[in-house]
Amino acid sequence: MHPPIFVRRGSASSLLFALSVTLTACGDDAPAPTSPLPPDPAPTATTPPPGPSLPAARSLVTARAMATRPENLVLDPTFGAANGMYAATLYASEATMTVRTPPTSPAGPSQSVLDVAPSAARAALVVVAQGGFGPFDASVFVATDDGSTPSVYVASPDGRDAYELAPAAGKDQTHGGRTYRLYAARITEPLYGKFYLVVESGSAFSIAAPDVMAGGAASPRPAAARAELRGAAARAVHAFASRPVVPDPHRGARMFRPDPGRIAPPGL
Repeated sequence: MHPPIFVRRGSASSLLFALSVTLTACGDDAPAPTSPLPPDPAPTATTPPPGPSLPAARSLVTARAMATRPENLVLDPTFGAANGMYAATLYASEATMTVRTPPTSPAGPSQSVLDVAPSAARAALVVVAQGGFGPFDASVFVATDDGSTPSVYVASPDGRDAYELAPAAGKDQTHGGRTYRLYAARITEPLYGKFYLVVESGSAFSIAAPDVMAGGAASPRPAAARAELRGAAARAVHAFASRPVVPDPHRGARMFRPDPGRIAPPGL
């Protein structure tokens, strides 16, 4: 509703002015309401394009740089002196030794294994270790061809101090179709000088990873019980301890007789 406008009678200009004001006022009215715009559609989930294929996951494998740990007191844990002329670290009584390098063994990938084939009813193998005040943690993996249980000892060179190693439960390993059993024990008594790991069996057998370590104050391994060496084990220890460190060299036949007037060098 607009307020009334009073115009003087007979004034044409005033009438035109009043008419323009009325039209202008009518033009200021609010516009008619319009229908609201529809809302934007809700976004739809889209599957992202596949990313580049990832390479297969890889795992790290650890292996020893050396065939044995530096603390190992076994003098020849890789059997390099087997069948050597002056070998003072390995000895097989009534048996033959063969060094083999399978793809895997308890000693690790591509590490040496010593095969022992008896030439009698029973045979024994002697492996030398460095002794001392002790205690010692001794172990060796043994696999027999017929699955029988060998006898494994730690013994002094004179055979008076001997201890039997027992098979460890849950430590078996299978390599190349052969099952190796771990024989281990803790020797609390001192073994001065050198001592022997002795394996005796009535069938062909293989050994791997002979290990002797000077133990600390505590160890999970059971203490080894004293034992008495008999049979092939006693004969092997006695024979090996009786061998000279350096056998007499072979002397060939004399090919000439020295001149009596000259001083012949020694050995001719």
